[in-house]
Amino acid sequence: MEISFDAFLSSTPTIKELTDHVNVSTNWYLVGTLLDLDQKRLKSIEAHTGHTDAHKTVEMFNLWLDTTPTASRRQVLEVLRADAVEENTLAYKYEKHLRELHETTYVPPSTEAVSILQRNIQSLNEALVSPVQVSQLLYSKRCISEATLDEMERIDQRRSLDDKKTTLLTAMQEAVSSDYRKLKDIATVLSNVAQTRDIANKIMTKYEEKIPRDDDSTVVQPQVGVVSNEDRASDILRNNYSALSQSITEPVHVARLLRGEVISDETLSCVMSTRGSVSVSRAVLLKAVRDAVHSNYKHLELFVTVLRKFSDTAHIGDTIFEEYSSSFDRHKILFPRDMKDKFEDMRLKFGSAFMQVKRIFTKRKLSIEDMKELIIIWYPDLEPQLSYKKTIGEVLNVLKRKCNIINLRPLEALASEFNIEEAKPVIKSYKEEAKNFCKSISVSLCLGEELQAVATPSRLLCETVSFIFNWNPDEYTLQDINDVLDELEPLNKFKYHLQIDKVGTGRSVVLACYCPAEYTGSLIMAVLGKIEILQKRGLKDFILGNCTIWNTTQIPSENTEGTDKLLVQINDLEAALRDRDEMLIKLATVKEELGNIIKELEALKMNLKKSQSINVLKEEVINELKEERASLKEKLLEKENMLKQYSKETELKETEDFEKEASLKEQSETRLQEIELVKLKLEDSDTQVDEKVKWSPDGLRVHLTNPSVDQCKEVISKLENKHEIVKISCSSSDSIQFILRTVFETKNITQFYLISSSLTPDIILSFPSQLWTNNSLKILSLTRNSISDDGVIALAQSLKCNETLKYLHFSKNPGITSASAESLAELLCTNNTLSSLYLTRSTSIDTDGVVVLMESLKTNDTLEELWLDKKHKKTCTTLPYYGHIKDTLHFL
Repeated sequence: MEISFDAFLSSTPTIKELTDHVNVSTNWYLVGTLLDLDQKRLKSIEAHTGHTDAHKTVEMFNLWLDTTPTASRRQVLEVLRADAVEENTLAYKYEKHLRELHETTYVPPSTEAVSILQRNIQSLNEALVSPVQVSQLLYSKRCISEATLDEMERIDQRRSLDDKKTTLLTAMQEAVSSDYRKLKDIATVLSNVAQTRDIANKIMTKYEEKIPRDDDSTVVQPQVGVVSNEDRASDILRNNYSALSQSITEPVHVARLLRGEVISDETLSCVMSTRGSVSVSRAVLLKAVRDAVHSNYKHLELFVTVLRKFSDTAHIGDTIFEEYSSSFDRHKILFPRDMKDKFEDMRLKFGSAFMQVKRIFTKRKLSIEDMKELIIIWYPDLEPQLSYKKTIGEVLNVLKRKCNIINLRPLEALASEFNIEEAKPVIKSYKEEAKNFCKSISVSLCLGEELQAVATPSRLLCETVSFIFNWNPDEYTLQDINDVLDELEPLNKFKYHLQIDKVGTGRSVVLACYCPAEYTGSLIMAVLGKIEILQKRGLKDFILGNCTIWNTTQIPSENTEGTDKLLVQINDLEAALRDRDEMLIKLATVKEELGNIIKELEALKMNLKKSQSINVLKEEVINELKEERASLKEKLLEKENMLKQYSKETELKETEDFEKEASLKEQSETRLQEIELVKLKLEDSDTQVDEKVKWSPDGLRVHLTNPSVDQCKEVISKLENKHEIVKISCSSSDSIQFILRTVFETKNITQFYLISSSLTPDIILSFPSQLWTNNSLKILSLTRNSISDDGVIALAQSLKCNETLKYLHFSKNPGITSASAESLAELLCTNNTLSSLYLTRSTSIDTDGVVVLMESLKTNDTLEELWLDKKHKKTCTTLPYYGHIKDTLHFL
């Protein structure tokens, strides 16, 4: 076990060590006394006649070791150096021996930690399936550098999976070499990954065995260089990187919201181009966010704003913003010092009123789900932030984000809805305080002051609404601002939830408000509808983000000339919008018609391919039969010649030969009859090619060929519990989609075959829940140009949670390339029931795609058969772990 020299001195010495290196000669009795040995026992040793001092020393040390549980090397050294003994030279030599013994026997913790990791490197290399995701987890734990993470998250088609593994494993070794305690953090991270959990547990066991706790102090993270705002914000992002790398499930949607303000168009394009793999597109997004926060720490606020829009990440957004708020002073007092007390008093009164109402709510037995449902109806943008709240207090804290220090209206509405009578006096009293405050405070005294009740991250530019009023700040109060907003109160039917954030500085008064992006269109129409009233109140500009929606430098005259022009503009805008809507309807109709035409063309194309393939097949079969018949005739002639020869050689065998000849002729005739029968069956199949629906005699299966939707309906109406197999050939997308719903929802269908029919991603994505929960389908066969990469990616995603499907066939689909290999590999890593996967005969998966699939087999222990084209056999057999997977692989 690895211990320090100090700990080594605290350990018990051996008797051999003491007799060889601590020869105290005549001082043995004194040494024994200082070691607190019993005097009677010492006198007994001394009384032994004929024993030398060396013998007595050995007996004394044996007695000490037997009777002293805490005996240690340090005690021996202290006794030797005692003034009464004065064996300093002996003590020096003994300590020197102990140091040499420690150096040769015990390995430093850093060396042992590196050795533990090195012994498991090969196993980790084989087990790592998602090195990028693991690197994100290690980055959050500060086990790898940001430069390494950049290298891992960078999209480079030239870098293989093995290259990324090598980069990550090298970084892990460097981390442990610089600080051996990082090995424990690495093992903790790996234990949270299914494929590496066993290896991580093995590493942790060795770590705890080899490195004692006194050498395993907590790793203190260095703070050197974390001085700028950007460094602090980046550090907060890093603390939450692990959670983000596992929780962002819609990276494309997140990227679209961040586009233009946090990430570039090029980054958005890259995220979208990799959407086939959520983990890859998420990595691209997170790298872009890291870069953005490095350049401007306020980008982290915008990222939080977007995270709060999704249920999966709202809690992470709250955590990040809590850390951010504690690190940055975002609420500076921007008004004159003599007004500080009044504003602080107002904030205190708001907090007190809110807390009183919160206590009242908490005492009542209310349904939290009902509260959340009502708030979401009022404020749909709060749904993700409410999704993980469990108590009434937490729900009210989220609602507080819709209040400000002069407005408790959301809380008042909630109290009214749930009949909380005790809260009404508190709210009424506060409203009076707020009203008096607003009347007494001029706009000039609160320019730049944020009126939000709670700290709020920066708004997205597309959700920031500005009203610029041609006011003298000294002549208007906060109440005037409230009166203007009251003009828009009846427009709440549009649910745009206009929320005042702050009053801005400038020669005019700038009122900055928040409106969720999904309601800005309704807000624009609402404000334009009230523009005359707002203009009379001094509105000069109406701005959304960076776009000026409306502005004027003139006040309309009393003859309403300006108003008339404005109304004409509004009417023209409304007419233009109506024309646009009509055009959109026409375009949608044209698009639908074009779609139908395209579907008809695709159906005709498939029929043509089908006819061609049938003709080719018939010709091939006929040629084979002709060749076989000719071969049989040759064999028959050969036998006849042999019979003639035999008849000349002996007459005794004439009868026997004659019987053989007859037998051969009979066999030949039988074979010819079989050939004719095959030809008849082939000719009979020609007459059945055009049949639309064919039910098997045993009542188990139904085969549809180029069926119409009506025929599909008819088949569905006739399906019974005994029918288990559905087969479709040369079908249109409409018919496929119609009948698939029945296949996925019917409990008795166990096998589904699709041949020469196009199964598009849209069709697959229309039945995701049915694919997840289907518990009857065991065989799914999609062959002969029936599916391509997009379809495979969508299908693999939908089948991850399926627990019934055993056989999945993708043969003869040239549209399947290596682009879908990673999705199939992820399926094999998560699905535990699939036993056979067929990717043979004319798929277009190249060597890189095959290697990706092979990696997934290292951790999959349920797949029994993976069929590939025989051209990949050489690649597979050269893999270092081929022996582990060879029984699963089959080549055709």
